[in-house]
Amino acid sequence: MSYSTKKTFDYRHFNAFTQLNNLKQYDMMTSISTFALATACCYIDDDWHLEGVISFMTLEQKKGFKSLINTIQTVPPSPVFVVEVQQMIMQVFERSCATISALATVADMMDINFSKGLNELLVDKIELEVICEPKHHFTSLFSSFKLKVEMKHRKPKDMPKLKELLELGPQKALYYASKDTIEGLSPLAKSFPNFKKVISQISAACQVSLLTKSPLSLPVINLQGHPGIGKTQFINALAKTLQQEIFTINAAAMVGRFELSGGNPQYGDADLGAIGRIMCFEAKSFQPVILIDELCMAKDNQNESIIQPLYSFFDREQRKCFKENFLNLELDVSGALIFTTTNDYESLKPALKSRLVNIEIEPPTPVQMQAITQNMYQHCLADMKLERYFASKLSAMLLSTLSHLPPRAVIEKLRQAIGQACTRAERTKHVELTMDDFKEIDACHDVENISNLH
Repeated sequence: MSYSTKKTFDYRHFNAFTQLNNLKQYDMMTSISTFALATACCYIDDDWHLEGVISFMTLEQKKGFKSLINTIQTVPPSPVFVVEVQQMIMQVFERSCATISALATVADMMDINFSKGLNELLVDKIELEVICEPKHHFTSLFSSFKLKVEMKHRKPKDMPKLKELLELGPQKALYYASKDTIEGLSPLAKSFPNFKKVISQISAACQVSLLTKSPLSLPVINLQGHPGIGKTQFINALAKTLQQEIFTINAAAMVGRFELSGGNPQYGDADLGAIGRIMCFEAKSFQPVILIDELCMAKDNQNESIIQPLYSFFDREQRKCFKENFLNLELDVSGALIFTTTNDYESLKPALKSRLVNIEIEPPTPVQMQAITQNMYQHCLADMKLERYFASKLSAMLLSTLSHLPPRAVIEKLRQAIGQACTRAERTKHVELTMDDFKEIDACHDVENISNLH
């Protein structure tokens, strides 16, 4: 191989990556297109690094790699493209779970733009530059220039956090819906049959993202329903289906607006607000799922208003310049996929309700609840890593009995009963939950009398 351009390339990212075992490398990297890997490999240090990168590829990727690697070396060098690839690899190395969606987006983009063939790319230099433009994958959350100006006059106590933010940078990965995303919503509808209205709206937004090749965008969606019917569980399952990070803000537990939008830096105990902390420091995507739970219980009086910052956070246009008081910066948080939950939607002020799309969630019917319970049971086994020891389905009697309980209660009782039944677990046969496993739980009234519900 020719390494004529290697001096301009920081290959330490490859050094760090190759310290991982082959299985970990494979899990992290298979979503990056072969072409991107091949291009990056034109700039690595030596054959040892090259072999380290190839080793985790699938057979199909290796085959494609071998046919591409020689041709790619003749493509005019594009440092921007290579740096983007190496940064992606290092992000995967450091934060693999959070960057899966970004990598999938890059892979999709590569497949589209390079489908015309390498020979034509050798001539078409202009299109190559367009492909390399990072704005197709990322967008800026804030102005680095304004942050640097702000740092010039801040107190020493604030500097560690501001320096950390400067190091992290303003770039956040954009999330685009794919066919797999849309297909993944069908199993979600089976697991949460009483949430079909919500799923239908999200599916429509995903279709728009897929057809227009634009980042996924949703209105602020409020789920109104009785306590315990599974609103929070649904949002968590949705985020998992979208392969997006989820962050929860409990509005009922907050005491002042500074907890959302940050405190005045002039005060000694001032700190970041929850929104700024999530978007700037915790979320790797420009479009994380943010759940504001129990919105109707948020304090809203003259002295302690949690609602006030939400007026701008919930407004699609105002979200583009959301003021974070501690940072003294305007943040573009317009990409956040925001959900709220309420038990009493009508108690919200009209100005707040006008910014929400409210969807009533009805309690599941007994038939729906049986399907939900069966799904919860399988998820509990998976979470507890006990699938090989337990029967995959609950008995009809247990399903009928548990279907009379709220979803929140069911999942807790299932976990406790599974733990109780572990005393009977063997490697040779599967354990089936029985009514006795629930009777023996030292718990509340509804469990002690669970047998009377049937």
